[in-house]
Amino acid sequence: MANYSTGELAKKVGVSIRTIQYYDRRQLLSPAKLSEAGRRVYTDHELEQLELITFLKSLGLSLNNIKELLNSPNFDEVLQTLLNQEELQLKQKIKQQEDTLKTIGEIKHWLTDQIPITPNSFIGIEESIRRRRSLTRKRSALFVFGGLIDILEILAIWYGISSSNWWGVAAFCPIIVAVAIAVYAYYRSVEYVCPQCEAYFKPAFGEFFWAKHSPKTRWLGCPNCDYEGYCVEI
Repeated sequence: MANYSTGELAKKVGVSIRTIQYYDRRQLLSPAKLSEAGRRVYTDHELEQLELITFLKSLGLSLNNIKELLNSPNFDEVLQTLLNQEELQLKQKIKQQEDTLKTIGEIKHWLTDQIPITPNSFIGIEESIRRRRSLTRKRSALFVFGGLIDILEILAIWYGISSSNWWGVAAFCPIIVAVAIAVYAYYRSVEYVCPQCEAYFKPAFGEFFWAKHSPKTRWLGCPNCDYEGYCVEI
């Protein structure tokens, strides 16, 4: 078993010599023995104990709490509880940081999409981001739903032509109504930003429905400045 002087022990753990001396006075960390010259001598056991004290102190425990814990007969159970709580808090912090990183990425995408962000509009940015996330999910659902409808439509027409039975095509009409309802629900959930005057607006449904569009933009006329062109969907 290795022996350490006070200075060597302090260097290994990254604390000051005065800290170790103070822990000795508080009866938290006593030396294994004294040398013939009266100097403190520590072993690996004290090294591990000092590392534990330093760790517990980093969790926010006071020296009195640490002393009670070290002298506790159920030390293992108490330490396990402390570690569980610390793990939970760290996971919560990591989740918050991940959410912050996700928000930063989405704001950068907003800037890439040329969506205007001003100091006033930034106040409600979190609500806007929640709406944007919801809109992304709705876009994905509408895309999948539309793809399935296209497949069913092709199959219905093929069946009508090959069998000369057009009842299958007629039965497809309720599905078309369902598509129209889905598109209208999507229309109700979106707004648009004019890239010229930065105004937010909602077009008439007919203009929305027939306009050229990409996944994030739509060719519309701005009611605020008479701009006509691609507006950003939010």
